[in-house]
This record gives sequence, C-alpha cells and structure tokens, in this order.
Amino acid sequence: MQYDSVGNPVKELMDYRKLSAISIVYDMMIDLEEQVYILAESGDKPVLLKYVKNKDKITGSEPEEQKKLVVYVYRDLLSVYSNAARKFESHHKNIKIDLKTHDSIGHFEYTQKLNTEMLTGKGPDIICNYYPLREYAEKGLLVNLDEMIKKDRSFDINDYYEHIINGCRQEEKLYAMPINYDFKCFFVNEKLMKEKNITLDDDYTFVDLYNVAKKLNKYNPKEKYYIFPKIEDDYSSMEYVFCNDINYYINWDIRTAKFNSEEFIDILNKYKGMRTNFTSPNIRMRDIDLRKDNNPVDNILLVPMEVTGYDSIGILGKLYSDFKVLPYPKGKHTDHRFFFSDAASINSQSKYKDKAWEFIKLLLSQEVQSSFYEYHFLLNKDADKERNDYYLEMQHKIKNPYCYLYTPSDIQQYIYCWERKSAIM
Repeated sequence: MQYDSVGNPVKELMDYRKLSAISIVYDMMIDLEEQVYILAESGDKPVLLKYVKNKDKITGSEPEEQKKLVVYVYRDLLSVYSNAARKFESHHKNIKIDLKTHDSIGHFEYTQKLNTEMLTGKGPDIICNYYPLREYAEKGLLVNLDEMIKKDRSFDINDYYEHIINGCRQEEKLYAMPINYDFKCFFVNEKLMKEKNITLDDDYTFVDLYNVAKKLNKYNPKEKYYIFPKIEDDYSSMEYVFCNDINYYINWDIRTAKFNSEEFIDILNKYKGMRTNFTSPNIRMRDIDLRKDNNPVDNILLVPMEVTGYDSIGILGKLYSDFKVLPYPKGKHTDHRFFFSDAASINSQSKYKDKAWEFIKLLLSQEVQSSFYEYHFLLNKDADKERNDYYLEMQHKIKNPYCYLYTPSDIQQYIYCWERKSAIM
C-alpha cells in the first residue's frame, strides 16, 4: 500500500494475499529491482516467497471467459478469506475472486461506503464480517439463502450447528450464513452459590439476576459480596441487558420504540442499582491475574467473560475451584441471547449467485473452518471436534501450571450455554 504524507492510503501496490495462500507473514524485504521477498507461514509450514514484476505481454490462445466474484470483508485475520479465495480459484479456473479488505479505514466509514454501493444497486457479490444485516434484508438487497440450500443436494445442514444458523434468521428467512461465532457467559462462584442458597436456572432473565444480587447480603448487611467485578466497559454490559429484548422495545416495521415506557425505565433503574450497589467497587477484571493462585474473586458471584474459543476454558478455569459457566440472561419478551458472528450474505444484484453460494460453502468446509484463528467457535461440527481434540491433547503436552486441565464435560458446559435460543447481534 502506498500512503500520503499524513498516512492515508493512496494506492495499492501489491496484495500478496491475492497471489499466494499465506497464513502469517513474519518478514518482508524489497530489493533494488523491486523484487519482493516474504518469509511467511502457509498451512503449518514456513515458506520463503519471491514476487517478480512481469512486464511481458502474455500471448497465446484466448482464455476461457473469466467471471469475477467481488468479496468484501472488513478485515482478514490470518488471511483466512484470502486463502479460501485462492483455493476456490484452483477448483474453478474460470472464476477470479476479487477479495477486498477495508481495515485501513474505520468501520463506520466502511459501513457508509458499503451502504452507498448497496443502495445504488452495486456492491460486492458477497459481504462477510459485520454489516447492517437487518436493514439490507428489509430492503431486498440480500438473497434468501434458504432457496440456495433447498436446491443444493450437496449441502447437509446437519453438518453444522443448526441453532446458530437459525439464530441468523430475519423474519424466519436466512439472509446471512454464520461462518463462526462467539458469545458471552458467566464464570460462576459455585461455592458462594451454595453458601447463599442461590440458584439460577437456564431460562433466567436480567430481573432474576437483579433479585439474586439483592439476596447476596440480605441476611447480614455487613457482609460484602458482589454480583460482578467492577464494570468499566458500559457498552458491553448494557448491550446484553437491553439488546436481548430489542425486538420487543422497537417495532421495526413502523420505526417506533417503547423507551419511555414504565417497563423500560424500570429495567434502567434496576441496571443502575446493580451497578451502584451490587458490583465490586475496586476489583476490576484487569485485577484478576490468572497466574496467581489467590485471586480476589472469592466474594464475587459471577465473572462475565467473552468466550471466543475452547482454549479459554484452560485459561479461565482456575478462577474458581469448580468449573461452572452460565449463559448470559435471556430476553424477558423475546427469549433471545445474542451472539456475534462473521456472517456471509449474497448481494441480490449479483450476476453469479450460484457461484457465490459455492464460495460460502467453501468457507463452511472443514479445511477452511479449521484455519480460522482460535478466537472463534466453528460452525462446522467436524472442524469443531478437530479443534476440541487438539486442545484436549495439547494441554497435557504443554503443561502450564497456571491453566486448568479441562475435560470433555467442561466443553459440554460451553456447548450447553450457546445451545440456548439465540440471535445474531
């Protein structure tokens, strides 16, 4: 990439991801003849690649007419999407995947750019990562993928976690296919739960959580027990209190909201009360050092965590003596628990909808899914099992005294958390 004097991108000089399948780049060098050398990792092997300018005009027979699929992603960590594009091209000689990343601009600017293109009947053939799914679906800008699945005999939905797929539905229609996902849950101080005779079933709501917080110090006001550590990131905690019921408080058809209702104001007051009275005044998440045997969390009932992979069981499992997790509370009216996903949609204006669907299926394949970085759960069941087995094995080979040795039953607790009814954020 070429930049101007203030750091703004001006021109793309070369994108190695469009030329080779590379996971990680370790070093890069350009010599005086403008030949580019890259020390990288491809798959699990280190490789040294050399790129040379070719100014010669290619002659010969006329090539087969080439179709171009344009794919937008905001960012492409570990070049997962780029490598999938190269693999797709190797099996479809007449198709070129033009994958465009946009992490050189802010996400707001990227969304504005995408909105402009989509609303003018242009835009990419495939959109990945995060985008205004609901708005695009309402305006008829996306293909209903149920129609693609219905006519594709090679696609077996049982190969994937179907409840995550269903969580992406808008008005019962599938306009986005989740590629991976992550969610939030609570690590539970089970010892304190038993001491205080507290129970939370799987269908609890925020109001139930508030009542539990009040009960912690009910019989002895001098005791100092808290429901959470100090909450510093207001947005991340607010979104799960209110967004789970967002489809109840907002009527999307006529664009009206119930934010001035007594019910909503009561929830706001309960949330304020929980933050003011029932969260630790000084123990922050950053104070919890998992490398120490004694963490200051014995008087804290729930520790909220963003769960982005099974390896976090080993990292966080030593927080309490017993490994126990709970999903975040569901919406009172919608029964939703939100999750995040790198989803993929097809532009309804695409000339190559069938080929676009083939590329999305490749993103769901075991090979590509397994290459996604460990900070995501995988939609493909075989890829998910492969990763489970890997972590279960590696924790015994690389013994870390600061990590919890987890078991398949611990993994099932995670799975049980996100098997609850959910919806895409």
